[in-house]
Amino acid sequence: MATYGSERKFWQESYPTAIAEAKKRGLTCGASEIRSKKVFDKKDKTAVKYLQIKLNSIGCASGYPDGVWGRQTQAAVNLFAKTAGLPAVDSNVISQKYLNALTIAKQGFCPKLKPLKINTNLTGRWAFEVSCGNRTVKGRAQFTLANNNEKKKRYDVSYTNELKEKRQAILNLENGFFDINFSYVNGRLNLVFGGRVSKNMRTLQSNENNSGCVFQARRY
Repeated sequence: MATYGSERKFWQESYPTAIAEAKKRGLTCGASEIRSKKVFDKKDKTAVKYLQIKLNSIGCASGYPDGVWGRQTQAAVNLFAKTAGLPAVDSNVISQKYLNALTIAKQGFCPKLKPLKINTNLTGRWAFEVSCGNRTVKGRAQFTLANNNEKKKRYDVSYTNELKEKRQAILNLENGFFDINFSYVNGRLNLVFGGRVSKNMRTLQSNENNSGCVFQARRY
């Protein structure tokens, strides 16, 4: 089963080689040169997905790597450009200089997000999914506030896994950031995720964890 780690390796090793080979053969790979800038086809889901994976891996949160170029991906692209001292990027034009800088960027390159100064309450029903490589598990969960500490809240999470079994998880919340520990998802034990609550408090989006998995949830 493919993992996001293997996909990052693809980006780091295969992408520059493919571009060099294409140039040598005079191929465009679906792109064309415009005043030394390379047109990036935002409708190419495979290319966009690898771009999202790379951005997420260095701390420029582009959301779940679904291959769809949306506002969050655009914001992450420009956050990297700003951090790297590069010009802002139009939604369909990415220069070779940008791609070269992105390829060599390391984990933690982008600045950490500032905590949300809001009284976040996650109590209620949530639809969630956990994606590990090419496998995605979806489920429903009920969040119940277990303690009401002003700085750090804990929620008991009751959820149904892909086998329709009732399971329990624990979610900790502090300053708009969360971590959640699942007892069982996708045949794995003790999957832990950390991420951020959206400003409207209706979605949760994790970073990729050590197993190459991503967690996201939305209220329903």
